[in-house]
This record gives sequence, structure tokens and C-alpha cells, in this order.
Amino acid sequence: MNNRKSFQATLLASGLLASSLVFLPLASAAGKKPLAGYDTLVVEAFSVAPTQATLGFSPRQAAEIRQDAIDRLLGERLFAEVIDAADPPALGARPEARPAEGARRLVLSGTVTKFSKGSRAKRYLVGFGAGASAVKVLFVFRDEASGEVVYRTERQGKYYGTVSIFGGESREAATEAAGDVVDGLIKDVKKNR
Repeated sequence: MNNRKSFQATLLASGLLASSLVFLPLASAAGKKPLAGYDTLVVEAFSVAPTQATLGFSPRQAAEIRQDAIDRLLGERLFAEVIDAADPPALGARPEARPAEGARRLVLSGTVTKFSKGSRAKRYLVGFGAGASAVKVLFVFRDEASGEVVYRTERQGKYYGTVSIFGGESREAATEAAGDVVDGLIKDVKKNR
């Protein structure tokens, strides 16, 4: 019996060692920071994927997520310049301009891929995460010169209704969930710069 357990432990350890060796080159390649070396971020209009999974989420709400992202990126000073590629430009962001010689620019796009408005009644009556609103957004960073995707991340935010004693209105819930999405985006940018 002890030999069998010893053999299983050895086999498991060998498997873990082999898997770590197989993924070692990928880990060192992943250790690079794909957003490093870019001076400017150009933020395109965000969209809502036309699927059943996004029913009830409006383009206006996607624009609010975008505005929040621009505001936070400007406030965090993660890029020397944040340019608004939408018309009219967002508050604080500079309108589209020609890049300076040798400047590297990233283009950020966002697509809402999933939305659940949740249930205000469940947030109020049940609590503990029941009836949570959720928003999921795919963010894609492309090199402006080559058009190549440099980095992508999908972030999800949830609103559980814990702030309001009445479970929060649908609009408030979507806004709070979207705030979590932008928080996740900022963390990803910081980690990859």
C-alpha cells in the first residue's frame, strides 16, 4: 500500500515538474510587459456586441464605460498622452492628433460581450450575491502603426446591491458593475506597463 502511494506521489511530482518545464519558455515570454514603451493611448468608441448576451445594454452605457476609462487613465497618468478618437472628445482627453516623430501609440477598443441586469428584488430580499448585475467587456490594445494586437483582456464587474438597502436600481447596478470593469482594466494596464 505504501509503495502504491509513493509511486502516485512520485508520478504526480514528475508530472508537475514536466508541466513546469514545458511552460517555462511561455512564462518567460509572458514576463514581458506588452504595453511598455508606448507613449500615447488612443481610445476608440466602445461598442456592444449584437448578441443575446448583451440585450438591455445600450450604446450610451458603453460610452459611459469608455468615459470612465478615459477619466481613470488620465488620473492615473499611465500614458504621457490619452487621445480621444471619438467625436466629440471626452472631457480632459485631447482630440485626435498626428503622432510625434518616433512616438509609439496604442489604440484601445472595448466591446461589451455580456450583460445581466440581475434582479433588484433578489438583491434586496435574498442578498448574498443573489440577483447581482454583471457586465463583461473585452478590451483590445493594438499597435497603431502595424494594427497588430499587442494585448487583450476581458474584465467582468458585478454589483451585489450592498450599498443600497433597497437592492439598487437597475441603472445604478449597471453603473456600479461597469465601475468594477474599469477598475480591472486599470489594474491590467498597470501590471503590463
